[in-house]
Amino acid sequence: MIKFFRKIRQKFLSENKLSKYLLYAFGEIVLVVIGILIALQVNKMSDQDTLLKKEIVYLKEIEKSLSFDLENEIIGAIDYTNKQNKMYNLYKSLVSKYPDSISKDSIYTLIKKWVGPPWQLEINMVVFDNLNSLGIDLISNHELRNEISQVYGNLIPRAVHHNKAHENWNFQNLYPILNDNFIYYENTLTNDQIVYLKTDILTINQLHIHANHFVSGYIWRLNVLKEKVEPLLGNLRKEIDHLESL
Repeated sequence: MIKFFRKIRQKFLSENKLSKYLLYAFGEIVLVVIGILIALQVNKMSDQDTLLKKEIVYLKEIEKSLSFDLENEIIGAIDYTNKQNKMYNLYKSLVSKYPDSISKDSIYTLIKKWVGPPWQLEINMVVFDNLNSLGIDLISNHELRNEISQVYGNLIPRAVHHNKAHENWNFQNLYPILNDNFIYYENTLTNDQIVYLKTDILTINQLHIHANHFVSGYIWRLNVLKEKVEPLLGNLRKEIDHLESL
C-alpha cells in the first residue's frame, strides 16, 4: 500500500502536476489523521472495556464481602447485644424483687451474661481499602459510590469505635467495681452482695451506663448499619447485572 501511494506521488512530481500533487498530499494527510483517530478510538474503547471489567470485579468483591459480614458480623452482633439488653432488664427485675422467691444463683448468672464483653465487630475492610487506593471513582454509578462510602467510610467505623469505647470503659470503670466486691469463681452471691447491688449508688450508676448508653447505643448503631447495608447489597447486585449486560 505504501509503495502504491509512493508511485502515485512520484508520477505527479515527474509530470509537474503540482495541483494534483498537492491535492493528493492533502488526501494522504487526511488519511493519516483518520488512521490516528481510529487508533485512538480503539485504544479508548479498549481502556473503557478494561475499566468496566475492573469495576465489575470490585463490585462483586464488595457484594460478596458485605453479604458475609451482614450475616455473620452485623446480624450476629445485633442478636448478641439484644440478648445482653434483655438479660439486664431481667436482672433489674430480679434484684428489685429479691429475696422473694428469687435465687441468688439466678442473679449471679444474669450478671455474668450481660456484663460480658461487647461483640467484637470484625468487618472486612480490605476490598474497600483497595478500591480507595485505586480510586473510588472507578465506581461509575454516583449514587452507588456514595452508598458504599457512607457504609464503609462512616457507619462501620462509628460502630467499631463505639464497640472499642465500650470495652475500654468497662475495663476502666465497671470491672474494677465488680472485681472489688465479687468473687466470680464462687458462682453465687451473698445476701450482702445483693444488697450492695441494690443500694450502692456508684455501682448502680455504672451498671446503668453500661446497659443504657453502651449496650443500647450499640444496638442502635448496628441497626442503622444493617438498614443501610441491606439496600446497598440490592443496589450492588442490580449494578453488576447492568454492567455485565453492556
